[in-house]
Amino acid sequence: MLRGSCGTHTHNVPYRNGAIRLALHTTCALIVCAGVRADTPSASTSVGAQEQGRSDAAEPAARAEVSARSALPSPPGDSDPLVLARYVDRVTDQQVLSLLTPDQTPQMRQLGALCARWLDAPERALPALTTLMASPDPDVAPVAARSAQAIAESLWAFELRERGVSVPFLREIIAGLGAVAASKRARADIRYRAAAAAAVLAQFVPAEPAPAPGPAPDAAASGP
Repeated sequence: MLRGSCGTHTHNVPYRNGAIRLALHTTCALIVCAGVRADTPSASTSVGAQEQGRSDAAEPAARAEVSARSALPSPPGDSDPLVLARYVDRVTDQQVLSLLTPDQTPQMRQLGALCARWLDAPERALPALTTLMASPDPDVAPVAARSAQAIAESLWAFELRERGVSVPFLREIIAGLGAVAASKRARADIRYRAAAAAAVLAQFVPAEPAPAPGPAPDAAASGP
């Protein structure tokens, strides 16, 4: 007798019956192979998982590439203050300041002027806004003037100190606003706003010391 085993079952079969013995060995082999295939992921599943892993790894890189190509989100469609404030929250101060440069289109400069008052450090936009106020653009100049006046009126002395804003920087802005206020080519409303902004900023600047008096004239040199 031959004791053949397959899994946990034991069979007593006649040794001389080679056909039965061969059938048992074949059956056991098939059962073992089936178990291995059930426990092992298929080739297609493994390849799919690998492809998914590569896709997941590449997705952040693709998003970063898209972000790099589009430096700014799509601009808002209206000038509502809340909409503009949310827009500025999504970008950096430097990105908004870049909209005020001469190489931008008038529409983008106007957008930058509208957004400037919502910057973390809005005084940084005042030099560019002063330049735009003096420009002949009839759409950008008044928007820049309104924004400059709003920024000046929103500033606090302690905030300027915390941000390290220097007195020479403020004096330079005041001088630029004064030039716009005295310009004969600027519109009346722009001159008014420039003068108002300069007056507000002047409160944050200490008065310059008066020049020291010269030496008293010599009484002897005056003569009778």
